[in-house]
Amino acid sequence: MSQLHLLQRANLYRLKRDYGGPIDIYQLVSSETDSRTGVTTLATKVTHVRRAVIMPATQSRKSIARGQIKSTGTYDIGLCDFIIDRKDTPNLSTLTSDDWIVADGHKYQVGTVEAFQVNDGWIVTGRELVGEVPQQSLDMKSENVVTVASNDS
Repeated sequence: MSQLHLLQRANLYRLKRDYGGPIDIYQLVSSETDSRTGVTTLATKVTHVRRAVIMPATQSRKSIARGQIKSTGTYDIGLCDFIIDRKDTPNLSTLTSDDWIVADGHKYQVGTVEAFQVNDGWIVTGRELVGEVPQQSLDMKSENVVTVASNDS
């Protein structure tokens, strides 16, 4: 391992420890729309990351102009950067703009993805989808065993 690689691993570990939080990465596998009802059903693959670096969200204001009559409007965009360790996502090869991240109950559409120089991780910029409630897949597991006994008298 090179000196750069070791330094990068150590810094990534420190960032995860100090600023880390859980996120879920959703990848779109397929989508199907019922032509009669218009309801879209998504098939997704979920990757849970116990500790990703979640940078504070920033707000920016965008202006739009439409049509020949220059009517303009503004809207706010919430952007959030995530630093994801590739060791935490061994089954995830790439991220695309079809993917999204759920962090702290907020949904972020993947915008840009930059890989580290030695491919230890990704820096992902996500655009918050305001007002959209993320449909989350929750995996539940029981750690306790309950024994049921019959009392036949």
